[in-house]
Amino acid sequence: MATFIWKRVKGGSPSARVFSAYLALVLTIAMVGPGLSVYAADGDAQKGHASEPVVEAEPVEPVVEEPVVEAEPVEPVVEEPVVEAEPVEPVVEAAVEAAVEEPVVKESVESLITASATAVVAAVVAPQNSAARPICEGGVKLDSDPRSGTYTYTSPKSEVTPTTPDDFEITIVVHETDDGMTFDFTSNYPVSHVAVKGGSGDEGYMDYNYDPPVYSAEGLHAPVNPSGDYADISHIIFCFGVIEEPEEGDLIVYKYHDLNENGAYDDGEPMLEDWEFTLTQSTPPITASAISLVATGTTDVDGELLFGGLEPGDYTVTETLQSGWTNTTPLSQDVTVVDGQTASLWFGNIPTIEEPEEGDLIVYKYHDLNENGAYDDGEPMLGDWEFTLYQEPVLAEGPTLQAIMIDSGLTDANGELLFGGLEPGEYTVTETLQSGWTNTTPLSQDVTVVDGQTASLWFGNIPTIEEPEEGDLIVYKFEDLNENGLFDEGEPMLEDWEFTLSVGDADLDSGLTDANGELLFGGLEPGEYTVTETLQDGWTNTTPLSQDVTVVDGQTASLWFGNIEEFLPFTELDLAITKLANKAEADPGELITYTLTYWNTGELVAYNFTITDDFDERYVTVVDAAGGTVADGKITWALAGPLAMEDGKQTITYTVRVKSAMPDGVTNVDNVVVIDHPLDSDPTNNTDDERVVVRVVEEEPFLPFTGGEYALLIAIAAGAATLGTVLRLRRDQAA
Repeated sequence: MATFIWKRVKGGSPSARVFSAYLALVLTIAMVGPGLSVYAADGDAQKGHASEPVVEAEPVEPVVEEPVVEAEPVEPVVEEPVVEAEPVEPVVEAAVEAAVEEPVVKESVESLITASATAVVAAVVAPQNSAARPICEGGVKLDSDPRSGTYTYTSPKSEVTPTTPDDFEITIVVHETDDGMTFDFTSNYPVSHVAVKGGSGDEGYMDYNYDPPVYSAEGLHAPVNPSGDYADISHIIFCFGVIEEPEEGDLIVYKYHDLNENGAYDDGEPMLEDWEFTLTQSTPPITASAISLVATGTTDVDGELLFGGLEPGDYTVTETLQSGWTNTTPLSQDVTVVDGQTASLWFGNIPTIEEPEEGDLIVYKYHDLNENGAYDDGEPMLGDWEFTLYQEPVLAEGPTLQAIMIDSGLTDANGELLFGGLEPGEYTVTETLQSGWTNTTPLSQDVTVVDGQTASLWFGNIPTIEEPEEGDLIVYKFEDLNENGLFDEGEPMLEDWEFTLSVGDADLDSGLTDANGELLFGGLEPGEYTVTETLQDGWTNTTPLSQDVTVVDGQTASLWFGNIEEFLPFTELDLAITKLANKAEADPGELITYTLTYWNTGELVAYNFTITDDFDERYVTVVDAAGGTVADGKITWALAGPLAMEDGKQTITYTVRVKSAMPDGVTNVDNVVVIDHPLDSDPTNNTDDERVVVRVVEEEPFLPFTGGEYALLIAIAAGAATLGTVLRLRRDQAA
């Protein structure tokens, strides 16, 4: 019939030829039948790569007979290069050849493409206007020269249908190759068909079919243009398909010890491990050749064996009976597996021989801290202690009976040693005492082992030598947000800050704080230690960088170190201080009163600052330190603050006494005071000094009178009187 119609095309009016060609094409597709495709060989599209394309011309609308419009003469089709697909039936080749021999106008086969990705047969016709190709129902068209990018429902270049999923996402990557423009794509929905329109000319669409649908493909392109290269891409149509999940079901086999031998599992009956089962499937009628092995396996510790991912159907499970056991359920059981469900089979067994009576004995070894001979909660367990198990022999002739050694072993890390599988009876356990330890319980203890039960013995010890005293020290590192030098609730802890532990000038250990801002120095001998913080760049300490601590045996000491970042706050801190004595000169033993005046000239409030007065302890002693700490010739005041600019000037007044024994001459008694805060960047006004002068004058020695001194004085007076008389006589004679 198709051949007849094709022949009729050659004659008749133009409209008759067009209509006859359309009928011939439809009959050709019908004869070829669904399920054949000349676009992709089996397996190519399944791998996610573009199937071998065949150039298809643009479809045209069916010709309406009334009114009859004379069709324009159709130019012979220029055959585009076709990538050969897998060999198809000769009838397909004949249909294609017929279509090529005689130019025809055909109806769009897009409905066939959307109905079944494998039912499309290409017919080579003259290219038509690209607007004639509709979007497949539920698909999307990327219009206006799409290039590399991701396209969604709302993209300006996306044309959709009412049933297109609104959450689709297609990404294309365009490549420029020696043969022209190609592209790769990925999609979040499976793609069954891609049609690629080239350029603005009449190259038509290049079609790609995928069965089953794929989520990505590479190397797609538009048809070949007259220059022999792939045309530039102007439109792309994506049709979505469906990937059907295979039907599957599961089967679980349960194996149990049928204690009451009733052939049914009862609550509390033990499950059995390492039992083998074989799964087979039969195809009716049942013959030896029709039975196929599906899988084998053994039950796990819970007595379970899963055969998963089975095709729905009828199966048989066969148990491999173990020696010494008898089945209480059939060795082979049939079961039907249903899609999406889990079937189950239960297999029960009982031992064919009686199990011997047995009991267990567990030995516990502990450090008896309070030496009370009984284990108390929290006492440490001891590993690697040896114990020997003995059993008293049955009475026999002879004067003595020797105990029989049954077994020996060491306690594990939990201080436990198990002697398992013992015959019921009386036993003795003897501890091997270790050097340096003393037992607080008997070294040998008797016990009765009962069938099916676990007996226990406890052995306690204490060390015979005293353990060294030890204490711990934990360092806490925090971000001192309010800069008060104290940890306040909510302030963050700081990780990876280094601290060094030392005694005197010797460094003992160092480490970094953990994620909780903590660093533990454990197992320290009691004594005095110093912890020094390694200050990091960009941070300023609000507590001293070095702090002293006393470690006590059995206790955990703690130190807190606070810091703030240097860029906070944005104002400066500037402390100032002056010093003045109440007198410029003083005598030995006299009191001197000093007044320290300090204030804050900056906008930042000061917390936790210190004032240190360095006095000359050679010449003065402190009488009243005004609350300061006196040590090594210095008075130190640790002031918590706050001290703000608006607080004005503050004073400290303290008194010293000049020592009674002072050097002769002039002695300058000098004092220097310093105010200190880690955030104070201006040291010029942080120091002041004062001088008091002490003068000691050397006196003439005093000689006391004796009895002879009076006579000497009288003689001197008499001599002076005589000399005066002589001088007057000479004056008179001269006159």
